[in-house]
Amino acid sequence: MSLEAVKIITDAEAEAEKIVLEATEAAKQSERKAREELAERKAELRRKAESELRELRRKADERVEDELKELDSANENKKAALNAKAEARLDSAAEMIVERLVKG
Repeated sequence: MSLEAVKIITDAEAEAEKIVLEATEAAKQSERKAREELAERKAELRRKAESELRELRRKADERVEDELKELDSANENKKAALNAKAEARLDSAAEMIVERLVKG
């Protein structure tokens, strides 16, 4: 083989090695970038999920408060009705007691 052929082969091998190294580095950079983008996307999704969860909890708390107010109102109405019924019976009971005492 001539010296010129050896030089061409050596140059070609060096160029091939350079291309492989550049491709390897490019692949590593692509992988790093993909991992960074994935981490950013995960963080973004986590923030969004946490925000949605806070909103759902807030709405649930509001519903609970509304239901408690309704229950309080219903209980107050029942209490008033029971008190009115008791007041009506109290007059009747007082009359009965007076009658028994008078009749003796």
